[in-house]
Amino acid sequence: MTNGAILVGVAFAAAAAVCAGPLHAQEGTEGTVVDVFRGPVISSSRVLGMGGAYTGVAEGTQGGLLNTASLASRYAWSTDWFDWDFNVDWLILVPGTDADVDNDGRYAGEGDGYLGLNLGAGLQFGNLGVGLWLNSDTFSAVSGDDRLTYGFTYGYLGAAYAFLREQLVVGAGLGGGGLQVTSSVRKGDSGGLERWTDTGSVKWNGSGVESGALWRPLRLPIRLGASIRLPILIDSSKRDDLDGGLASVPLPDSVRIPWRVATGFSIYHSFGGYSYNKSREAEAASAPSQPSGSDGEAPSAVRPKLNRRYLLAAVDLGFCGPSPAGAVGAAPFVGGERTESGRQGSVSVHAGLESEVWSNRLVVRGGSYLEPARLEGSEVRAHGTFGMDVRLFSLLGWDLRAGTSFDLAPRYYNWGLGIGFWH
Repeated sequence: MTNGAILVGVAFAAAAAVCAGPLHAQEGTEGTVVDVFRGPVISSSRVLGMGGAYTGVAEGTQGGLLNTASLASRYAWSTDWFDWDFNVDWLILVPGTDADVDNDGRYAGEGDGYLGLNLGAGLQFGNLGVGLWLNSDTFSAVSGDDRLTYGFTYGYLGAAYAFLREQLVVGAGLGGGGLQVTSSVRKGDSGGLERWTDTGSVKWNGSGVESGALWRPLRLPIRLGASIRLPILIDSSKRDDLDGGLASVPLPDSVRIPWRVATGFSIYHSFGGYSYNKSREAEAASAPSQPSGSDGEAPSAVRPKLNRRYLLAAVDLGFCGPSPAGAVGAAPFVGGERTESGRQGSVSVHAGLESEVWSNRLVVRGGSYLEPARLEGSEVRAHGTFGMDVRLFSLLGWDLRAGTSFDLAPRYYNWGLGIGFWH
């Protein structure tokens, strides 16, 4: 899975979704610890399309949420001393019977909506890479004339460095975020649009640390990656004073994001004889003169002769630690129940394939993963994912791409759109 941003934001999105009636207060919520865990993959279009198996691939800004080492891990076509990358991805959970986001048998109701936005930008200076990620997750749950909006924004700065002729890459990131809950009341329609007036809001603030490493041996078509996220606790001391309008809204005393350790493996086969892992300096010294660009491609006169087609396979194994004794799940908490969550931790398995089936034009990918049973009484759920990237056009010398991804599982459907550089 992704970092704390997505975990917190989507978990409370799921929690809001299960409000089936008027938004009444809960009794005895003082001291309640909510275990924030996200089983479904919520990430960039490439990561989601590969079923979340990206810890052992770790390249570009799309991989920063799983392995910070990706900041200094170059794409095969990046040979310049300076390079940069960006990605923008929108994720949409479809409400109704296909949106059991917490895998607890509950569904998002009519009038609910979710929108996730992932932004990433990175700069590479030789063996050094620095980057910024920003994640925003917003979910609105409507019941009659009342609406609750749960929004979480998490951003962090990271840096990574490639050692030993770029065979070992190590990265780390420091971040912070805030959870905001806003209550609103319907004031009617105006020009065909609903008008809402906010009646109260409250915000929590917290911080987190992540780190990662990637081994990419020269002349071998394999990579090994590992990442770790330290636990995050957002308690009542990091919460603003409550507005009067939130007196009837169920709020936890604290939010606990468990620690997570992941390891990943990937293997690559090129149909055109290109290496998966290479030294940028050695490649740049042997390459012909090329125009500047995000992917360091050869001139257009040579491009048709290049066979970029490849097949990439990856597997990830993730471990999430337990939560404090008595911690409850996010969705059951808002639904008025105290279903225990995270008693013994959890394990997730991810696998994915990717192939450039149309050289320098189209990449397709597919994957699958097992969503662990985190909540008491839940069961392991299998997901199937797929997606693609299409090279669009050049803008100011930079090739752009558009990507899409889908995630299908029992009682769950998620799709996303993304844009970025074509590499």
